[in-house]
Amino acid sequence: MAAERRVVTVLFADVTESTELGESIDVEDLRALLATYYDLAKRVIAAHGASVEKFIGDAVMAVFGTPVAHGDDPDRALSAALELRDLVRREPSLSGRLRIRIGVNTGVVVASREPSAGDFLVTGDPVPGRGASPAACGHCAPLEPRSSSARSIRSK
Repeated sequence: MAAERRVVTVLFADVTESTELGESIDVEDLRALLATYYDLAKRVIAAHGASVEKFIGDAVMAVFGTPVAHGDDPDRALSAALELRDLVRREPSLSGRLRIRIGVNTGVVVASREPSAGDFLVTGDPVPGRGASPAACGHCAPLEPRSSSARSIRSK
C-alpha cells in the first residue's frame, strides 16, 4: 500500500501507576500481568475489526480503519475500549492489580505499510505523540466528548 490519507480511529490504552506496580512486585510477575493484558487487548481489538499497531511499554495502540475501513470504526473503537476495560476488571489475575486508562480519537492520518515489518503505520493528529497517554488529557472526563470525534474512557 502506498501512503494514503485516511480517516481512522486510534485506541490508546495504558496501565495506570505502572512505575509503582513495577517497584512493588517481581519483574517476572509484572511481565506475566502485562502478557495477560496484551493478550486480552489483542483479542478484543481483533474481535472489533481492528489491528494492534504497536505495544509501547505498558501501552497498546490500535488503529480502526486501516487496512480495512468500516463505516462504523469510531463505534467499534469505543465498543472495544469498553470491552477491554470490563475484561481487565473481571480477569482474576488482573483484577485489583492492573488498572488501565483508554483514549479514543478519530481523525485524518497518513497510513502506509512498512514492508520490512509488515505493519501498517499511521501518522497524524489522532495518534498520541511521544510520551502521550490518555491521562495527558487533563480536561477529558470519562465518556465525555473531547471533540466531536473523540472520547476518553478511564477505568476505575
